[in-house]
Amino acid sequence: MSRALKKPSFSFNENAQSRLVSPEQGLTFVIRTDADFTTSALRDTIKKQIESDPSHPLNNVTDLDNHIRKITHNAYERWGHKVLAAKASCIDYSRYNVKKEDEELHIHFYNTQALTDQIINLALERQKETPDYDPNIPVMFISLDDMITKQCEPWADIGFSRLFDHEGKDNFGFTARPGMNRLHKQIENAKEQLKELSQEHGQKIPVVLLEDNVRHAEMLNWIIGLMEDQDLFDHAELLTISTCFCCADDTERAAIKQGDKTVPLTIAIDYKDSLMDVHTPRDLLLDGFVIEINGKKTRLPGIFMDAVERFKIAPSKENKFKKEVIKANIKFCETLEKAFSFKLPLSWFKGADAISHLYNYSENTPMLTIMNNLYTQTQNNNHAPTTIKRHP
Repeated sequence: MSRALKKPSFSFNENAQSRLVSPEQGLTFVIRTDADFTTSALRDTIKKQIESDPSHPLNNVTDLDNHIRKITHNAYERWGHKVLAAKASCIDYSRYNVKKEDEELHIHFYNTQALTDQIINLALERQKETPDYDPNIPVMFISLDDMITKQCEPWADIGFSRLFDHEGKDNFGFTARPGMNRLHKQIENAKEQLKELSQEHGQKIPVVLLEDNVRHAEMLNWIIGLMEDQDLFDHAELLTISTCFCCADDTERAAIKQGDKTVPLTIAIDYKDSLMDVHTPRDLLLDGFVIEINGKKTRLPGIFMDAVERFKIAPSKENKFKKEVIKANIKFCETLEKAFSFKLPLSWFKGADAISHLYNYSENTPMLTIMNNLYTQTQNNNHAPTTIKRHP
């Protein structure tokens, strides 16, 4: 007799003032609320489409921005819960070293803006504790995370992601995010800001790296190494890495280095060595993983990739997972089409160029049509892991 699956438990911390206690057993997914961030571009496009048609009934809505935001937010929230339920029922716990008897999933939600405010304020408090603290010396914040957006001056973004093959099985190291300058140029821009500030104040400028999660030292050492290679620290002192979450063990924390010195961490929510993973469901539809098409970097939604590798799904449940996610994608598109009275073409979504190239769809094809076709292909392959074939 098969063991009944436990439903995932959901916990919310809107203020992000303290860690949601991680259970002694099972796996915890940590999610930053991202509805506004994820749906922003789609909402803008929907608004332009409505305003371009004088006869559209929603042109009479008093606050069109808020009306669109409410509809998309609710649709995205329902979509997210369905995706998380699919993940919970199909996850390969062995990939997280969870024992068979401990297989249960806990999902912790945190408010993104509250976390961002917290890691900035904590870093500023750390600056005040330094022996040579001077309130007239500015702190330069450098965000390494796309959801930690500019909050103050001086500020720089250094955007990079792993580059994957089209199936998502292999990665080729780190690269600049699509739409951003090459990494050396991004670092050079930050260095120029620091150089000007250093000359103005007559000393090196304290720098804080802002990150979403610290698990391993490898990636942070890599980006710090690039900064060292371009002499950024000729004009700066690395004050701390301020992170929303941390689940690195003591060895990994101590291994984060600038030169021969361990870089101190400032942590908003410390999960210590809990079995925790920061999860981004949006990668399955409204965002995606960085790939290269004809020499150009773009993103491909994860639903088109190998779910076993990219989402740690049990191999025997890959097809089930994909079908449930595709159904959630279909419902999301149907909800918005009904609410706004027009189709949502592929061109309105991230990764349109990748999907068009790899699966021979016109970018005018409704995303709903693509998802329905994808579901049919998956349904026809019910007894084996899904191989997505190109659309004829």
